[in-house]
This record gives sequence, C-alpha cells and structure tokens, in this order.
Amino acid sequence: MKKKLVVSIVLLVLGVSLALIAYTSAKGIGFLSPIGSKISEIKSNDKIIAKVNGKPIYYSEIATWYLFKKAGYEIEKKYLPDSLLENSDPMNVLNEHIDSILLFQYAKEKGYEVDKAYYEELLKSAKDSFNSIVSGKFSPDENLDPLSKEESEKFMPIAKDIIIQTGLSYEECFNKIVVPGLEESARLQTLKKDIMDSINVVSSPEEIRSYLQKYPGNILFEQIVYDTREELGKDKELFESSPHPESEMLEKILTLHNNENPYKSIKFNTLSELPSYLKNAMDNSKQGFYFGISEEKGKYYLIYFMKISMPVTHDEAVSKIKQDKLRNAVDEKIGQLKADLRRSAKIEIVDKKAIEDLTNINP
Repeated sequence: MKKKLVVSIVLLVLGVSLALIAYTSAKGIGFLSPIGSKISEIKSNDKIIAKVNGKPIYYSEIATWYLFKKAGYEIEKKYLPDSLLENSDPMNVLNEHIDSILLFQYAKEKGYEVDKAYYEELLKSAKDSFNSIVSGKFSPDENLDPLSKEESEKFMPIAKDIIIQTGLSYEECFNKIVVPGLEESARLQTLKKDIMDSINVVSSPEEIRSYLQKYPGNILFEQIVYDTREELGKDKELFESSPHPESEMLEKILTLHNNENPYKSIKFNTLSELPSYLKNAMDNSKQGFYFGISEEKGKYYLIYFMKISMPVTHDEAVSKIKQDKLRNAVDEKIGQLKADLRRSAKIEIVDKKAIEDLTNINP
C-alpha cells in the first residue's frame, strides 16, 4: 500500500523536529499524548549512543523514532497484510539513521544543489501539515481513509508535543528546524536524479505484452433488456425526470422487472471487443447521466454504468515498466552507495546495550 500524502508529510515534519530533541529539554508544559510524556522521560536521561564521522547520535533521537515506528506498526497491522508491515527493531532504526546521515554528508560534500522545484513542493506540503499539527485540524484532506485517519490522529498530537519541547515559537520551529531539513531532502533528490540520469532502461516486447495482459479494461454495469421500444421509453423517462439518485431509481426499476442478477462485468483490451449494444449504450449515454440506451437485434437495453476503466495503452505500459525499472535500479545504486560510504566512514557504537534495551519501551 502506498503511503498517503498527509501521513508522509506529517512524518517528515516529525523527523525534522526530532533534530532538536538531541539538545533541548521539556519546558514543563503539559503533554497532549502519552508518547509526548515518554519522550520527555527519555530526554531526561539522554546520552550519546553512536557517532558517525564525529557527528553524535543521541539516545533520544533513536528512542523517539523507535516509538513512532512501534506505534505506527500497531495501527497498520489492523489494516495492512503482513507483507507490507515494517516492524523495525531499534538497531535497524539506528542503521537507517546512520545511512541518512552518510547520504546527507555525501550529497553536501559533492556539491549537489538543492532541487528547487522539489523543495517548493515539499515546503508547501510541510506548511499545510505543520499548520494542521499546530491547529489540531486535518487541513490537507478531510476524507482520509481509515488507516490515514488513525495514523494522523495518533501522530499529530505527538508532533505538537515535540514542537512544545523545543521551547521555540511555531514560526521559529518551522524556519529553524523544518526548513533546513527540507533543504537537505531536496539536495538528496538532486543526487537521486543524478543517479537516475546515469541509468538506461528498456522495455522488451514480452514485458510490454505481459503488462498489457495484466491490466485490461473493465466495465461493471447493470442492465435491463426490453422487448419493445415503448417499455424502454417508460423507464428512460423515469430515469431522466426522477429527482432521486440514479442508483436509487435503477434499484426500483430492477425490482419492478424482477431482475435477479443485474450485475455484469466485462474485461476488454480494445473497444472493438465489446458487444455492440454495450458500446452503443456508452456512445449514447447523456452528459450528466451514467446510463445509456441501445438497440440490437430486436432487443432494447437500458444500461447503468457503475464503473468504466479503460485498458492500459502501449505507451502507458512502456512508461510504467520504465518507472518500475528505474526505481528498482536507483534503489539498488543507493544501497550500493550506502555500503560504500559505510566502508569509508568512521562509525562508533558507544552504547549498544542502550539501543537493544529499547525493545522494552512502549508508546
């Protein structure tokens, strides 16, 4: 399952805000969430647990990220299959953090510029989410799916707790903490684009053919068949004149005609494969309505289109295959770069036991 924008940006704001936890303390203000209190407790016993090229990593940073991941896992396991769940242990969280530091350091040392377009996109989304955190209202999207809604309800108060603990005003926190983090992410995007430009991928005819077969068009519809034009005309008039929703009106008409199996689904690769009466009904459907009428071989059809998805085109298949291959190739090269950077980096684990003991804390 792909991650939703509101949640991914909330986590981005959280991640940038966490940078301050390494050297700030709570100001004695009441917390909105249990994790907020737990973070304050963690911060009161803070210490350096690792170093990367001399840069310290604090216990509070890793402990907080671990709490987020653990809390997110408890929510996601209610909605996602096991194959999509990520239940990282504390050492994995530390290693991910080390990799991020190494990549940021590398991008800066090599002189990669900030991707301005990507930065502006991040900045707008981050402002929306930051305002949502401060106000406690979901401004990006009121119609969240259940997983996104529960994650947002869980993480937004935590983010506000983190902002409170900095002791800064909301504006200062955003400008001093969030903005620099967005710039680093946008610099890393330039590095990724550079890697992407070095990769050449092609799609074979077999891959394209296989992709097209996987994603045919599909029409889900309900239909009533009439023996005379007059019968069709009466129901058509009901449809067009009724103040009720079309689906409600169709349900009444189906019941009237004792239609016991109204739902039909047809898969197709080209429109020419469709039965002519169905294609004609599509062509004859009126603007603002989801039903069409058709005549074929002495029969008359009133068809309500519930869902129409067109088949993937050749160009779309080529583009999607290229995107997938590029993403996999970039991930592979980034993974190799991380491994190379680790080999030449000076990484010191100062307190491994403190990291391992994080498994005993709960959000």
